[in-house]
Amino acid sequence: MFFLLRLIVFVLVTTFSHICFSYDENDLKKFLETNSCEYCDLTNINLVDKNLKNANLKGSNLSNSVLNFSNLEGANLESAILINVYFKLSNLTKVNLKNSDLSQSVLVDAKLEYANMVGSKLVNTYFTDANLNGADLSFAILSNSNFIFANLRNVNLSNANLEGAILNEANMEFANLYKSKLRYAKFINANLSSTMLQDSDFSYTDLTDSNFYKASMRYANFSNSVIKNTNFKFANVIGVNFKGTILEGIDIKNFTE
Repeated sequence: MFFLLRLIVFVLVTTFSHICFSYDENDLKKFLETNSCEYCDLTNINLVDKNLKNANLKGSNLSNSVLNFSNLEGANLESAILINVYFKLSNLTKVNLKNSDLSQSVLVDAKLEYANMVGSKLVNTYFTDANLNGADLSFAILSNSNFIFANLRNVNLSNANLEGAILNEANMEFANLYKSKLRYAKFINANLSSTMLQDSDFSYTDLTDSNFYKASMRYANFSNSVIKNTNFKFANVIGVNFKGTILEGIDIKNFTE
């Protein structure tokens, strides 16, 4: 009897979810015919390996959709809802994702060079091995996201929230992290050479084996962080807070003040 009740509940939930969260057929038809559909319902669609270059999907909802291997270069996805969307190995070069929500989405090995992601929400999002060279993520919320092996060279992360993010082995050379929040993030063996870190919050982070060569760290907060075998050669540490920090294998003579 108990098993039967559970089965009925499962069937009802599955059916209800399908009814409530499936795409609008008219919206999908319009998009496929015109490559444009603003504020449309395109949830749960399969657009794998499609050419969607310069598509206009402003304000549309594509949550739970699959767009792996697709070409979205130059597409307009401003203010779009893209929760739990798969973009694995997709081309999102110069895409407009301003103020969009990509929380829990997967962008593994995706191309996001020069993408506009200003003010976007990217909580628990996967960027493993993704190329974000030159992308603008200022004021974005990236807490608990995964950037392992990602290319973040020349990325603008000013005023962004990366608390709890994992950036191990990431290349962040020349990135701008001015006033960014990075508490509890992991930067093991990450490259932060020549980065702008002024007034940023690195408290409680793990910076083991990371590289801060020539980084501008003026007035940054590194309190209670783990800093082991980290390279600070020629880094500017004027006003930096190292209170409670674990410092091992560091040559403080390399600091620049």
